[in-house]
Amino acid sequence: MGADSLQTAKASLQILPTLVKAVPIPEPFKSAVIGIPDAVLQIITIVETAKGNMEDAKVLALYIATIIDRTIRPLDLQCVTPATQNRIQEFQKTLRQITDEITILTSERSLRKRIFSYDRDASKLSALKQRVVDAVTGIQLETVVTAGHQVEVMNRKQDSTRDDQQVMARKQELAYQDQQAIIQKQDLAYQDQQAILQKQELVYKEQQTIIQRQDLAYQEQQGLIRKQQDAGLSNHSLISFSSF
Repeated sequence: MGADSLQTAKASLQILPTLVKAVPIPEPFKSAVIGIPDAVLQIITIVETAKGNMEDAKVLALYIATIIDRTIRPLDLQCVTPATQNRIQEFQKTLRQITDEITILTSERSLRKRIFSYDRDASKLSALKQRVVDAVTGIQLETVVTAGHQVEVMNRKQDSTRDDQQVMARKQELAYQDQQAIIQKQDLAYQDQQAILQKQELVYKEQQTIIQRQDLAYQEQQGLIRKQQDAGLSNHSLISFSSF
Protein backbone atom coordinates (compact mmCIF):
# COMPACT_ATOMS: atom_id res chain seq x y z
CA MET A 1 0.00 0.00 0.00
CA GLY A 2 1.57 3.28 -1.12
CA ALA A 3 1.91 6.41 0.96
CA ASP A 4 -0.68 8.23 -1.15
CA SER A 5 -3.24 5.47 -0.63
CA LEU A 6 -2.58 5.51 3.11
CA GLN A 7 -3.07 9.26 3.29
CA THR A 8 -6.28 9.03 1.26
CA ALA A 9 -7.66 6.31 3.54
CA LYS A 10 -6.67 8.24 6.66
CA ALA A 11 -8.26 11.45 5.34
CA SER A 12 -11.48 9.59 4.54
CA LEU A 13 -11.52 8.01 7.98
CA GLN A 14 -11.02 11.34 9.72
CA ILE A 15 -14.20 12.88 8.22
CA LEU A 16 -16.27 9.72 8.75
CA PRO A 17 -17.32 10.52 12.37
CA THR A 18 -18.69 13.89 11.20
CA LEU A 19 -20.61 12.36 8.30
CA VAL A 20 -22.06 9.48 10.28
CA LYS A 21 -23.86 11.89 12.61
CA ALA A 22 -26.20 12.77 9.73
CA VAL A 23 -27.07 9.11 9.07
CA PRO A 24 -30.45 7.89 10.44
CA ILE A 25 -29.07 4.94 12.44
CA PRO A 26 -30.34 4.75 16.04
CA GLU A 27 -28.07 4.28 19.03
CA PRO A 28 -26.19 2.17 20.02
CA PHE A 29 -25.71 1.24 16.36
CA LYS A 30 -24.46 4.67 15.32
CA SER A 31 -21.68 4.51 17.93
CA ALA A 32 -20.60 1.17 16.48
CA VAL A 33 -20.34 2.68 12.99
CA ILE A 34 -18.41 5.66 14.38
CA GLY A 35 -16.02 3.09 15.91
CA ILE A 36 -14.95 1.87 12.44
CA PRO A 37 -12.23 4.54 11.81
CA ASP A 38 -10.14 3.70 14.88
CA ALA A 39 -10.22 -0.02 14.09
CA VAL A 40 -9.27 0.48 10.44
CA LEU A 41 -6.54 2.99 11.32
CA GLN A 42 -5.05 0.45 13.70
CA ILE A 43 -4.85 -2.07 10.88
CA ILE A 44 -3.39 0.50 8.47
CA THR A 45 -0.79 1.37 11.10
CA ILE A 46 0.13 -2.31 11.50
CA VAL A 47 0.56 -2.66 7.73
CA GLU A 48 2.38 0.65 7.38
CA THR A 49 4.89 -0.02 10.15
CA ALA A 50 5.15 -3.79 9.55
CA LYS A 51 4.32 -4.51 13.18
CA GLY A 52 2.70 -7.79 14.17
CA ASN A 53 1.43 -10.35 11.68
CA MET A 54 1.20 -8.62 8.30
CA GLU A 55 -1.10 -11.21 6.70
CA ASP A 56 -3.49 -11.20 9.65
CA ALA A 57 -3.66 -7.41 9.43
CA LYS A 58 -4.48 -7.63 5.74
CA VAL A 59 -7.15 -10.28 6.30
CA LEU A 60 -8.74 -8.22 9.06
CA ALA A 61 -8.63 -5.16 6.83
CA LEU A 62 -10.44 -7.01 4.06
CA TYR A 63 -13.04 -8.33 6.48
CA ILE A 64 -13.67 -4.85 7.90
CA ALA A 65 -13.95 -3.55 4.33
CA THR A 66 -16.66 -6.18 3.80
CA ILE A 67 -18.44 -5.06 6.96
CA ILE A 68 -18.27 -1.42 5.82
CA ASP A 69 -19.83 -2.45 2.50
CA ARG A 70 -22.62 -4.24 4.36
CA THR A 71 -23.10 -1.10 6.48
CA ILE A 72 -23.82 0.95 3.39
CA ARG A 73 -26.67 -1.18 2.07
CA PRO A 74 -29.30 -0.97 4.84
CA LEU A 75 -29.14 2.84 5.04
CA ASP A 76 -32.63 3.94 4.17
CA LEU A 77 -32.85 6.85 1.75
CA GLN A 78 -36.66 6.85 1.91
CA CYS A 79 -38.64 9.22 4.14
CA VAL A 80 -35.73 11.64 4.67
CA THR A 81 -35.26 15.26 3.65
CA PRO A 82 -33.16 16.01 0.52
CA ALA A 83 -30.45 17.55 2.71
CA THR A 84 -30.21 14.42 4.88
CA GLN A 85 -30.27 12.26 1.74
CA ASN A 86 -27.27 14.16 0.37
CA ARG A 87 -25.38 13.64 3.63
CA ILE A 88 -26.15 9.91 3.56
CA GLN A 89 -24.93 9.64 -0.03
CA GLU A 90 -21.76 11.50 0.94
CA PHE A 91 -21.33 9.08 3.84
CA GLN A 92 -21.79 6.10 1.53
CA LYS A 93 -19.29 7.51 -0.95
CA THR A 94 -16.74 7.91 1.84
CA LEU A 95 -17.29 4.34 3.05
CA ARG A 96 -16.79 3.01 -0.49
CA GLN A 97 -13.61 5.03 -0.80
CA ILE A 98 -12.34 3.54 2.47
CA THR A 99 -13.28 0.08 1.20
CA ASP A 100 -11.35 0.64 -2.03
CA GLU A 101 -8.31 1.87 -0.15
CA ILE A 102 -8.36 -1.04 2.29
CA THR A 103 -8.79 -3.51 -0.58
CA ILE A 104 -5.37 -2.43 -1.85
CA LEU A 105 -4.00 -4.19 1.23
CA THR A 106 -5.48 -7.47 0.11
CA SER A 107 -4.91 -7.46 -3.61
CA GLU A 108 -2.76 -10.58 -3.55
CA ARG A 109 -4.53 -13.69 -4.82
CA SER A 110 -3.29 -15.77 -1.89
CA LEU A 111 -5.10 -13.54 0.60
CA ARG A 112 -8.30 -13.78 -1.42
CA LYS A 113 -8.03 -17.55 -1.28
CA ARG A 114 -7.46 -17.32 2.47
CA ILE A 115 -10.71 -15.33 2.86
CA PHE A 116 -12.55 -18.03 0.89
CA SER A 117 -11.08 -20.68 3.16
CA TYR A 118 -12.42 -18.77 6.14
CA ASP A 119 -15.88 -18.80 4.55
CA ARG A 120 -15.65 -22.59 4.20
CA ASP A 121 -14.26 -23.19 7.68
CA ALA A 122 -16.81 -22.11 10.28
CA SER A 123 -14.35 -22.28 13.21
CA LYS A 124 -11.74 -20.13 11.42
CA LEU A 125 -14.40 -17.69 10.31
CA SER A 126 -15.79 -17.46 13.85
CA ALA A 127 -12.32 -16.77 15.26
CA LEU A 128 -11.71 -14.10 12.62
CA LYS A 129 -15.04 -12.48 13.31
CA GLN A 130 -14.26 -12.33 17.00
CA ARG A 131 -10.96 -10.58 16.28
CA VAL A 132 -12.82 -8.06 14.10
CA VAL A 133 -15.42 -7.61 16.82
CA ASP A 134 -12.65 -6.86 19.32
CA ALA A 135 -11.11 -4.39 16.89
CA VAL A 136 -14.39 -2.56 16.29
CA THR A 137 -15.41 -1.61 19.84
CA GLY A 138 -16.70 -5.08 20.72
CA ILE A 139 -19.76 -4.95 18.47
CA GLN A 140 -20.34 -7.10 15.39
CA LEU A 141 -21.29 -4.47 12.86
CA GLU A 142 -23.15 -6.48 10.26
CA THR A 143 -25.54 -7.71 12.97
CA VAL A 144 -25.85 -4.29 14.54
CA VAL A 145 -26.68 -2.47 11.33
CA THR A 146 -29.32 -5.08 10.44
CA ALA A 147 -30.77 -4.69 13.94
CA GLY A 148 -30.60 -0.94 13.51
CA HIS A 149 -32.60 -1.18 10.30
CA GLN A 150 -35.16 -3.36 12.09
CA VAL A 151 -35.38 -0.77 14.88
CA GLU A 152 -36.03 1.91 12.24
CA VAL A 153 -38.83 -0.18 10.72
CA MET A 154 -40.27 -0.80 14.21
CA ASN A 155 -40.08 2.90 15.02
CA ARG A 156 -41.97 3.71 11.81
CA LYS A 157 -44.64 1.15 12.70
CA GLN A 158 -44.90 2.64 16.19
CA ASP A 159 -45.19 6.13 14.69
CA SER A 160 -47.89 4.86 12.32
CA THR A 161 -49.70 3.15 15.22
CA ARG A 162 -49.40 6.33 17.30
CA ASP A 163 -50.88 8.37 14.41
CA ASP A 164 -53.75 5.86 14.07
CA GLN A 165 -54.37 6.07 17.82
CA GLN A 166 -54.44 9.87 17.65
CA VAL A 167 -56.90 9.75 14.75
CA MET A 168 -59.05 7.27 16.67
CA ALA A 169 -58.88 9.42 19.81
CA ARG A 170 -59.93 12.46 17.76
CA LYS A 171 -62.85 10.51 16.26
CA GLN A 172 -63.90 9.38 19.75
CA GLU A 173 -63.67 12.96 20.98
CA LEU A 174 -65.84 14.20 18.09
CA ALA A 175 -68.32 11.36 18.69
CA TYR A 176 -68.45 12.33 22.39
CA GLN A 177 -69.05 15.97 21.45
CA ASP A 178 -71.85 14.92 19.06
CA GLN A 179 -73.36 12.79 21.82
CA GLN A 180 -73.21 15.72 24.25
CA ALA A 181 -74.86 17.96 21.66
CA ILE A 182 -77.68 15.42 21.21
CA ILE A 183 -78.11 15.20 25.00
CA GLN A 184 -78.28 19.00 25.23
CA LYS A 185 -80.90 19.09 22.46
CA GLN A 186 -82.90 16.40 24.25
CA ASP A 187 -82.60 18.37 27.49
CA LEU A 188 -83.82 21.56 25.76
CA ALA A 189 -86.68 19.60 24.17
CA TYR A 190 -87.57 18.21 27.60
CA GLN A 191 -87.50 21.71 29.11
CA ASP A 192 -89.74 22.98 26.26
CA GLN A 193 -92.13 20.08 26.86
CA GLN A 194 -92.23 20.87 30.59
CA ALA A 195 -92.94 24.53 29.80
CA ILE A 196 -95.82 23.49 27.52
CA LEU A 197 -97.22 21.20 30.23
CA GLN A 198 -97.01 24.03 32.78
CA LYS A 199 -98.85 26.34 30.37
CA GLN A 200 -101.49 23.67 29.76
CA GLU A 201 -101.84 23.23 33.53
CA LEU A 202 -102.31 27.00 33.98
CA VAL A 203 -104.91 27.06 31.19
CA TYR A 204 -106.70 24.12 32.85
CA LYS A 205 -106.72 25.93 36.22
CA GLU A 206 -108.07 29.08 34.58
CA GLN A 207 -110.78 27.01 32.90
CA GLN A 208 -111.67 25.42 36.26
CA THR A 209 -111.80 28.87 37.87
CA ILE A 210 -114.14 30.09 35.11
CA ILE A 211 -116.34 26.99 35.51
CA GLN A 212 -116.48 27.54 39.29
CA ARG A 213 -117.44 31.19 38.76
CA GLN A 214 -120.09 30.17 36.25
CA ASP A 215 -121.40 27.59 38.77
CA LEU A 216 -121.54 30.25 41.53
CA ALA A 217 -123.33 32.63 39.20
CA TYR A 218 -125.78 29.91 38.27
CA GLN A 219 -126.40 29.10 41.94
CA GLU A 220 -126.94 32.79 42.71
CA GLN A 221 -129.33 33.01 39.79
CA GLN A 222 -131.26 29.97 41.05
CA GLY A 223 -131.39 31.55 44.53
CA LEU A 224 -132.89 34.72 43.11
CA ILE A 225 -135.43 32.74 41.13
CA ARG A 226 -136.49 30.85 44.27
CA LYS A 227 -136.78 34.10 46.22
CA GLN A 228 -138.92 35.58 43.46
CA GLN A 229 -141.12 32.48 43.46
CA ASP A 230 -141.46 32.56 47.25
CA ALA A 231 -142.35 36.23 47.09
CA GLY A 232 -145.02 35.52 44.43
CA LEU A 233 -146.65 32.80 46.55
CA SER A 234 -146.88 35.10 49.57
CA ASN A 235 -148.67 37.81 47.55
CA HIS A 236 -151.11 35.28 46.18
CA SER A 237 -152.00 34.05 49.69
CA LEU A 238 -152.65 37.62 50.86
CA ILE A 239 -154.94 38.29 47.93
CA SER A 240 -156.89 35.08 48.53
CA PHE A 241 -157.35 35.86 52.26
CA SER A 242 -158.61 39.42 51.63
CA SER A 243 -161.31 38.18 49.26
CA PHE A 244 -163.02 36.51 52.19
